[in-house]
Amino acid sequence: MVDVYIVDDNAEIAQMLRIVLEMEGYTSAWARHGDAALTWLRAQHRAPTLLLVDLAMPEMDGITFIRQIARMPHLRGTEIVVMTADMTPARKLHGLPVSAILQKPFDIDALLGLVERTRLPAAA
Repeated sequence: MVDVYIVDDNAEIAQMLRIVLEMEGYTSAWARHGDAALTWLRAQHRAPTLLLVDLAMPEMDGITFIRQIARMPHLRGTEIVVMTADMTPARKLHGLPVSAILQKPFDIDALLGLVERTRLPAAA
């Protein structure tokens, strides 16, 4: 089972996130864009607890991805945290099931605080 699924086209950011999360005891997986993430999510029997989603990605951006997954019943309980360098993302995200926004560049402690608040099981 994957606790946190990262959807970000920046491989360095995704790798850093995975290392930090795994050091805290969480499992993670990564997709480079929304299309790849949708394929992976459709194949899963169990949804991740948290999705970390970048807004600016090739092939399928974060907003389109979030709109797609909002229609997937097995993901209804999954928390969505948007990661973005956009200074006014709330306007674009209006009406979407987003739990929080992390402004890039973000502080690792802020990220871990959000992960802990998303009801993930305590790290071992």
